[in-house]
Amino acid sequence: MKKSTFILGGTSGLGQEIARIVAGEEDGYEVTVAGRSAKDCELVRMGRATPMQLDLEARHVRPTIPDDIGPFDLIVWAAGMQQRGAFSDLLTDEIRRHCRVQFEAPVEILAELLRAQKRADYPMHLVMISSTTSWHARADETLYGALKAAQSHLARGLGLALPAELPGSKVLLVNPGGMATPFWKHPDQDLSRFMDPASVASIVWDEIREQQGSFKEIQILRQPDGTPKLERGPRLPTF
Repeated sequence: MKKSTFILGGTSGLGQEIARIVAGEEDGYEVTVAGRSAKDCELVRMGRATPMQLDLEARHVRPTIPDDIGPFDLIVWAAGMQQRGAFSDLLTDEIRRHCRVQFEAPVEILAELLRAQKRADYPMHLVMISSTTSWHARADETLYGALKAAQSHLARGLGLALPAELPGSKVLLVNPGGMATPFWKHPDQDLSRFMDPASVASIVWDEIREQQGSFKEIQILRQPDGTPKLERGPRLPTF
Protein backbone atom coordinates (compact mmCIF):
# COMPACT_ATOMS: atom_id res chain seq x y z
CA MET A 1 0.00 0.00 0.00
CA LYS A 2 1.38 3.39 -1.00
CA LYS A 3 2.01 6.01 1.64
CA SER A 4 0.31 9.37 1.20
CA THR A 5 1.67 12.92 1.47
CA PHE A 6 -0.06 16.31 1.69
CA ILE A 7 2.09 19.36 0.91
CA LEU A 8 0.61 22.78 1.58
CA GLY A 9 2.61 25.11 -0.66
CA GLY A 10 3.84 22.27 -2.86
CA THR A 11 3.49 24.23 -6.09
CA SER A 12 6.74 26.23 -5.95
CA GLY A 13 9.98 26.73 -4.06
CA LEU A 14 11.03 24.35 -1.30
CA GLY A 15 7.58 22.74 -1.10
CA GLN A 16 7.74 21.83 -4.79
CA GLU A 17 11.23 20.36 -4.40
CA ILE A 18 10.09 18.23 -1.46
CA ALA A 19 7.11 17.08 -3.54
CA ARG A 20 9.48 16.07 -6.36
CA ILE A 21 11.58 13.95 -4.02
CA VAL A 22 8.56 12.26 -2.42
CA ALA A 23 6.93 11.56 -5.79
CA GLY A 24 10.12 9.93 -7.03
CA GLU A 25 10.60 7.62 -4.06
CA GLU A 26 10.90 3.92 -4.93
CA ASP A 27 8.77 3.04 -1.89
CA GLY A 28 5.82 4.69 -3.61
CA TYR A 29 4.04 7.78 -2.32
CA GLU A 30 0.77 9.34 -3.38
CA VAL A 31 1.35 13.09 -3.37
CA THR A 32 -1.29 15.80 -2.95
CA VAL A 33 -0.08 19.36 -3.56
CA ALA A 34 -2.26 22.18 -2.25
CA GLY A 35 -2.15 25.79 -3.36
CA ARG A 36 -3.79 28.42 -5.52
CA SER A 37 -1.99 27.18 -8.66
CA ALA A 38 -2.10 23.47 -7.82
CA LYS A 39 -3.69 22.41 -11.11
CA ASP A 40 -0.96 24.11 -13.11
CA CYS A 41 2.10 22.87 -11.23
CA GLU A 42 4.64 20.66 -12.97
CA LEU A 43 4.08 17.45 -10.98
CA VAL A 44 0.33 17.60 -11.56
CA ARG A 45 0.79 18.14 -15.30
CA MET A 46 3.09 15.10 -15.36
CA GLY A 47 0.51 12.99 -13.56
CA ARG A 48 2.75 12.49 -10.53
CA ALA A 49 0.65 14.45 -8.01
CA THR A 50 -2.98 15.23 -7.25
CA PRO A 51 -3.94 18.91 -7.06
CA MET A 52 -6.00 20.59 -4.37
CA GLN A 53 -7.00 24.17 -5.09
CA LEU A 54 -6.64 26.26 -1.92
CA ASP A 55 -6.49 30.04 -1.93
CA LEU A 56 -4.93 31.03 1.37
CA GLU A 57 -5.64 34.70 0.68
CA ALA A 58 -9.41 34.19 0.51
CA ARG A 59 -10.96 36.05 3.41
CA HIS A 60 -14.23 35.02 5.03
CA VAL A 61 -13.87 31.60 3.36
CA ARG A 62 -12.83 28.68 5.51
CA PRO A 63 -10.51 26.36 3.57
CA THR A 64 -11.93 22.85 3.51
CA ILE A 65 -10.38 19.44 2.87
CA PRO A 66 -12.44 17.06 0.67
CA ASP A 67 -13.71 13.95 2.44
CA ASP A 68 -12.24 11.62 -0.16
CA ILE A 69 -8.56 12.34 0.56
CA GLY A 70 -6.38 11.26 3.45
CA PRO A 71 -5.47 10.20 5.99
CA PHE A 72 -1.85 11.08 5.34
CA ASP A 73 1.43 9.55 6.42
CA LEU A 74 3.26 12.84 5.84
CA ILE A 75 1.91 16.40 6.08
CA VAL A 76 4.15 19.32 5.08
CA TRP A 77 3.38 23.00 5.71
CA ALA A 78 5.63 24.86 3.28
CA ALA A 79 3.38 27.75 2.27
CA GLY A 80 4.49 31.33 2.85
CA MET A 81 4.96 34.75 1.30
CA GLN A 82 7.52 37.51 1.45
CA GLN A 83 7.21 40.66 3.54
CA ARG A 84 9.94 43.27 3.37
CA GLY A 85 10.06 46.94 4.20
CA ALA A 86 9.44 49.29 7.10
CA PHE A 87 6.89 48.08 9.62
CA SER A 88 5.32 51.54 9.74
CA ASP A 89 4.56 51.31 6.01
CA LEU A 90 2.32 48.25 6.41
CA LEU A 91 -1.33 49.06 5.74
CA THR A 92 -4.25 47.28 7.37
CA ASP A 93 -5.20 45.18 4.34
CA GLU A 94 -1.59 44.14 3.81
CA ILE A 95 -1.22 43.12 7.46
CA ARG A 96 -4.39 41.06 7.28
CA ARG A 97 -3.23 39.41 4.04
CA HIS A 98 0.09 38.35 5.54
CA CYS A 99 -1.50 37.05 8.72
CA ARG A 100 -4.07 35.15 6.68
CA VAL A 101 -1.64 33.54 4.23
CA GLN A 102 1.24 32.85 6.59
CA PHE A 103 -0.61 31.70 9.69
CA GLU A 104 -4.39 31.87 10.00
CA ALA A 105 -5.42 29.89 6.89
CA PRO A 106 -2.67 27.23 7.22
CA VAL A 107 -3.60 26.73 10.88
CA GLU A 108 -7.26 26.20 9.90
CA ILE A 109 -6.22 23.66 7.27
CA LEU A 110 -3.83 21.90 9.62
CA ALA A 111 -6.46 21.66 12.37
CA GLU A 112 -8.91 20.11 9.93
CA LEU A 113 -6.32 17.63 8.70
CA LEU A 114 -5.42 16.61 12.24
CA ARG A 115 -9.07 16.09 13.17
CA ALA A 116 -9.40 13.75 10.19
CA GLN A 117 -6.26 11.89 11.24
CA LYS A 118 -7.66 11.42 14.75
CA ARG A 119 -11.00 10.14 13.41
CA ALA A 120 -9.09 7.58 11.38
CA ASP A 121 -6.74 6.83 14.32
CA TYR A 122 -3.89 7.32 11.87
CA PRO A 123 -0.58 8.78 13.10
CA MET A 124 1.33 11.16 10.84
CA HIS A 125 4.68 12.85 10.39
CA LEU A 126 4.13 16.62 10.41
CA VAL A 127 6.82 18.82 8.86
CA MET A 128 6.66 22.57 9.49
CA ILE A 129 8.83 24.72 7.21
CA SER A 130 9.50 27.93 9.14
CA SER A 131 12.56 30.18 8.73
CA THR A 132 15.75 31.29 10.42
CA THR A 133 13.95 34.66 10.62
CA SER A 134 11.81 33.07 13.35
CA TRP A 135 14.79 33.49 15.69
CA HIS A 136 17.09 35.91 13.83
CA ALA A 137 15.47 39.36 13.90
CA ARG A 138 15.68 41.39 10.69
CA ALA A 139 14.62 45.05 10.65
CA ASP A 140 12.97 44.86 7.22
CA GLU A 141 11.05 41.60 7.85
CA THR A 142 9.36 42.36 11.17
CA LEU A 143 5.90 40.97 10.46
CA TYR A 144 7.28 37.99 8.54
CA GLY A 145 9.57 37.15 11.45
CA ALA A 146 6.73 37.41 13.97
CA LEU A 147 4.52 35.07 11.93
CA LYS A 148 7.35 32.58 11.44
CA ALA A 149 8.08 32.67 15.18
CA ALA A 150 4.41 31.85 15.79
CA GLN A 151 4.60 28.95 13.33
CA SER A 152 7.75 27.61 15.01
CA HIS A 153 6.20 27.79 18.46
CA LEU A 154 3.07 26.04 17.17
CA ALA A 155 5.32 23.25 15.87
CA ARG A 156 6.95 22.87 19.28
CA GLY A 157 3.56 22.73 20.99
CA LEU A 158 2.32 20.13 18.52
CA GLY A 159 5.51 18.18 19.16
CA LEU A 160 4.15 17.70 22.69
CA ALA A 161 0.45 17.39 21.89
CA LEU A 162 0.32 15.18 18.80
CA PRO A 163 2.17 12.12 20.12
CA ALA A 164 -0.11 12.17 23.18
CA GLU A 165 -3.31 12.58 21.14
CA LEU A 166 -2.28 10.28 18.31
CA PRO A 167 0.49 7.87 19.38
CA GLY A 168 3.17 7.33 16.78
CA SER A 169 2.99 10.86 15.38
CA LYS A 170 6.12 12.97 14.88
CA VAL A 171 6.83 16.65 14.29
CA LEU A 172 9.84 18.07 12.44
CA LEU A 173 10.46 21.83 12.58
CA VAL A 174 12.71 23.13 9.79
CA ASN A 175 14.21 26.63 9.86
CA PRO A 176 15.97 27.28 6.52
CA GLY A 177 17.85 30.39 5.49
CA GLY A 178 17.45 32.20 2.17
CA MET A 179 16.91 30.08 -0.94
CA ALA A 180 16.84 30.98 -4.63
CA THR A 181 13.07 30.61 -5.12
CA PRO A 182 10.15 32.69 -6.47
CA PHE A 183 9.55 33.73 -2.83
CA TRP A 184 11.84 36.72 -3.48
CA LYS A 185 9.82 39.19 -5.52
CA HIS A 186 12.08 42.24 -5.36
CA PRO A 187 13.82 42.66 -8.74
CA ASP A 188 16.97 43.99 -7.05
CA GLN A 189 17.36 40.92 -4.83
CA ASP A 190 20.65 39.13 -5.63
CA LEU A 191 20.04 35.37 -5.37
CA SER A 192 23.44 34.26 -6.67
CA ARG A 193 24.60 33.17 -3.21
CA PHE A 194 21.29 31.88 -1.95
CA MET A 195 20.79 28.17 -1.32
CA ASP A 196 19.55 25.80 -4.00
CA PRO A 197 16.05 24.69 -2.87
CA ALA A 198 16.65 21.19 -4.29
CA SER A 199 19.69 20.78 -2.02
CA VAL A 200 17.71 22.02 0.98
CA ALA A 201 14.84 19.64 0.13
CA SER A 202 17.29 16.74 0.05
CA ILE A 203 18.47 17.61 3.57
CA VAL A 204 14.88 17.90 4.80
CA TRP A 205 13.97 14.54 3.28
CA ASP A 206 16.95 12.83 4.94
CA GLU A 207 15.89 14.29 8.29
CA ILE A 208 12.31 13.12 7.76
CA ARG A 209 13.43 9.58 7.04
CA GLU A 210 15.90 9.47 9.92
CA GLN A 211 13.70 11.00 12.63
CA GLN A 212 13.19 8.67 15.58
CA GLY A 213 11.83 10.85 18.37
CA SER A 214 8.47 12.59 18.50
CA PHE A 215 9.97 16.08 17.94
CA LYS A 216 13.02 17.39 16.15
CA GLU A 217 14.14 20.91 15.21
CA ILE A 218 16.78 21.64 12.59
CA GLN A 219 18.42 24.74 11.14
CA ILE A 220 19.58 24.86 7.51
CA LEU A 221 21.94 27.81 7.39
CA ARG A 222 23.14 29.63 4.30
CA GLN A 223 26.92 29.74 4.05
CA PRO A 224 28.74 32.72 2.40
CA ASP A 225 29.12 30.72 -0.82
CA GLY A 226 25.43 29.77 -0.84
CA THR A 227 25.84 26.16 0.26
CA PRO A 228 23.60 24.84 3.06
CA LYS A 229 24.85 23.86 6.50
CA LEU A 230 22.73 21.62 8.73
CA GLU A 231 22.54 22.20 12.48
CA ARG A 232 20.26 20.28 14.81
CA GLY A 233 18.51 21.77 17.81
CA PRO A 234 16.83 25.12 18.63
CA ARG A 235 18.46 28.54 18.46
CA LEU A 236 18.06 31.43 20.89
CA PRO A 237 16.69 34.69 19.46
CA THR A 238 19.40 36.94 18.07
CA PHE A 239 19.84 40.21 16.18
